[in-house]
Amino acid sequence: MDDGAFEIFTKMGQLEQAKDWDALIKLAEEQMKERPEWLTPYVEAGMIYLQRGQKEKALKVLDIADKRIAGNPDYEQLNGPPSEMLKILRDR
Repeated sequence: MDDGAFEIFTKMGQLEQAKDWDALIKLAEEQMKERPEWLTPYVEAGMIYLQRGQKEKALKVLDIADKRIAGNPDYEQLNGPPSEMLKILRDR
């Protein structure tokens, strides 16, 4: 991560801890546009959309993340979440 992404990553963590979902989704959506190669905002947005019952939005961003995370060593720690969330959504 470069060009300020670390600070944004930290901010996302703070917003998640504070359960400030509105601010977190806004930041994640901004980052998906500004840094489309960075997959963390897609996962964050997908989780929030899922919480809010916005199934189609969740499917869209989680599918993008899942396809791009597969085999990417930078995202090994996220190996399961997008796939697991997609399975939940598709089973509903």
